[in-house]
Amino acid sequence: MHLKGLQELIEFVEAKIEKDHKMGHQAGGSGHMGYVIYTLRDLRICPGKDGGKQITYWYTIFVETEFTYEPDNPPYEYNYCKKITVTENNTVIDESCTMEDCVIPEEWAAAKRKVIAMLRDKLLKSGREDGRSRVPVKFPPLFIEWRGSKSNYYICVLEPDRNKTESPIVVKSGHPEKLPSCVSEILKEKFNV
Repeated sequence: MHLKGLQELIEFVEAKIEKDHKMGHQAGGSGHMGYVIYTLRDLRICPGKDGGKQITYWYTIFVETEFTYEPDNPPYEYNYCKKITVTENNTVIDESCTMEDCVIPEEWAAAKRKVIAMLRDKLLKSGREDGRSRVPVKFPPLFIEWRGSKSNYYICVLEPDRNKTESPIVVKSGHPEKLPSCVSEILKEKFNV
């Protein structure tokens, strides 16, 4: 597993989501304007046949309308889980997904909840007087479960929020329960929180 290959897979999945859903500004049937965006939340990558991969991904589509205002009328949210099988050169050969494919093991789900709670706590505690966070990462992070032929990795990708030229911080662990402590160490090292 290399960072470049991982980034290419993330970009491939994002391009697939953008192809499957119309993003950006659009008018509804009633003529009211809306804006559609998405957040990729989770990936599961498993080896497939002949060097290919099976990729299961979870994402949320947000639809903001001219009537959207927080907290009384929040954006519409639609959650999806999809699975694709791709060849070695990322050609989609199958798009079948079952309910079983979308199940997340409890140990992995618990680790992700701990990371999210820790990030939320550290992001809120690290606020400055002007209200901006000192920890410039997007929230929530992207989680990846990489199932290899010899070993599994549990990954948290912390993407920069403001500086788009910075590379994402990729934190990985061989066991889901160790990931929260790995993320905590990176936050102390990189952001002193």
